[in-house]
Amino acid sequence: MRKMNIVDIIIIFFIIGGILVIASKMGTFGSSSDPSEGLKMEKAIIVLRVEDVREATVNALKTGHIILSEETNSVLGPVTNLTVMPYKDEIETVDGRLVFAEVPDKYTVLVSLETSLLERETGYFSEGITEIKVNSVFKFYTKYISTSGIIEEIDWQ
Repeated sequence: MRKMNIVDIIIIFFIIGGILVIASKMGTFGSSSDPSEGLKMEKAIIVLRVEDVREATVNALKTGHIILSEETNSVLGPVTNLTVMPYKDEIETVDGRLVFAEVPDKYTVLVSLETSLLERETGYFSEGITEIKVNSVFKFYTKYISTSGIIEEIDWQ
């Protein structure tokens, strides 16, 4: 039997270090295996403003359709209410004034959807995954359409 040298000791340290890294990634070390432990999900209604869309998009959005995040591919929740209004844009008149006028064949849709939000130090997260911020652009899709809108408000239930 031969004596252990420095190379053998280094190899043993690497093996032990690898085992510790794998064990820590699997959650066997530390005080909590779930980072969201102690945090609870709360029901909320999110209102999205989808502007400058055609009638085909308006017809494709229906109450009860499931909204998914385009960024994370996670389910946010079902559409609970839709409000359709004509789309208005700034238009310059002949005398140089800027006025808001309806744009033909374009619509603004307020989409209300029900979801569960988790509040963390960094913000609100739908189903614990998708970050929800008021006045931010949010890309989403359903089975029938893919579009984006601005998050108008969050109503807690």
